[in-house]
Amino acid sequence: MINRVTIVLLVFLAGCSPLIIGDGMFRVSGDLSSFGNKECEISIKQLSEVEPAGHNARQVSGVFEVDFTVSPSSESYSIEVKCNDRVIETKIITYPKDTGTGGLVKLGVLE
Repeated sequence: MINRVTIVLLVFLAGCSPLIIGDGMFRVSGDLSSFGNKECEISIKQLSEVEPAGHNARQVSGVFEVDFTVSPSSESYSIEVKCNDRVIETKIITYPKDTGTGGLVKLGVLE
């Protein structure tokens, strides 16, 4: 009896192993020092989305590093930085190809 239960459990677990479970994540860094203490907004969205979801936008200023939780599957994302309602940087990346899991996207000095 126990051998059958063990075999069924092992077959079940082996069948689930190819499933992608969990979330992906990458970080974005940059330098907004030229804007003083003024807060700017950084957001990400999948290229198929019209607007970023509310949880994918952050207020940033100065030298910053923020992280975003994303789908664990491969997707292309647009990273956008706005200051004073003006887009100052846009970058397209493919996660995880361009970043790796937990990787860092460096935007550098933004002006």
